[in-house]
Amino acid sequence: MTTLPVLDLAGAISTDPVVMPHFAYGGGWTTSIVLVNPTNQTLSGSIGLHADDGSSLSTVPYTIAPRSSFVHAPANSGSQIQTGSIRVVPAASTGAPTGVSIFSFRTGGVTVTEAGAPTVTPKPGFRLYSENKGAFRQAGRDTLGTGVAIANPSSAAITVYFQPTTSQGMPVQTEPDIASVTIPAHGHRSVFLNELFNPLFGPPPSGMFRIWTNSREGVSVQVCVVDTMNAAIFSSPPFHRRRSLPAQCRPPSTFRISSRAGATPRKSLFSATRLASAHPVKSATSHNRVLP
Repeated sequence: MTTLPVLDLAGAISTDPVVMPHFAYGGGWTTSIVLVNPTNQTLSGSIGLHADDGSSLSTVPYTIAPRSSFVHAPANSGSQIQTGSIRVVPAASTGAPTGVSIFSFRTGGVTVTEAGAPTVTPKPGFRLYSENKGAFRQAGRDTLGTGVAIANPSSAAITVYFQPTTSQGMPVQTEPDIASVTIPAHGHRSVFLNELFNPLFGPPPSGMFRIWTNSREGVSVQVCVVDTMNAAIFSSPPFHRRRSLPAQCRPPSTFRISSRAGATPRKSLFSATRLASAHPVKSATSHNRVLP
């Protein structure tokens, strides 16, 4: 069991294209693209699917009535897995819809796992929480691995850099110190973070990752944690790297819940700024009874 993101319908409407950093179809994978129109005007435009090398796979027009939604699911009948990124381009003089991509894996007619991720505004840098456990590279049981999908919104190739830190934000001795990948124009790259480093000098089991690019157009990032014990995928939001936040803001938090018997829900709290912060954390039951 996993959560799906809640869309902010009160956010400002932009006329810029929006990006969903990852899709997968074929070989049991499906991706549904859900676009929501939060306005009182009809929105129209096109949905473009781009392969890892940036080439265009398909383009589908959309028209969304006021306060309604539009769903598109690319064909997925083949055994070959196709991955890439999604680019939603609004028509001239219309705003961009709010969106979410929902990807799932089925085998034997049964949905094994499902996760969703909202559209991500390209930024020059992100911070994210990473968790790795056990012999994930060897596909061992009861292991965890954190993967990222990165989409390049630019019409030129870019280089993306990865740097791990501890949960306290301290540098980590890895080989290399900073890893990098090159992504072609409008291209896509998905990778598990521990694959970028020497296994003898890799990132810590849990901590933070800094991801950035020198491209002025930035990148879009999607994060997922793969749990081999529960055969599940959990999506986790990346956060735009900032120098400071308004005093009224609270630190971002992520929640992971598993339906497997004996599993314990966990909360991971971290700061997206360079400043230390302290806030109370409370847990409650479904009847709003505060837990110790």
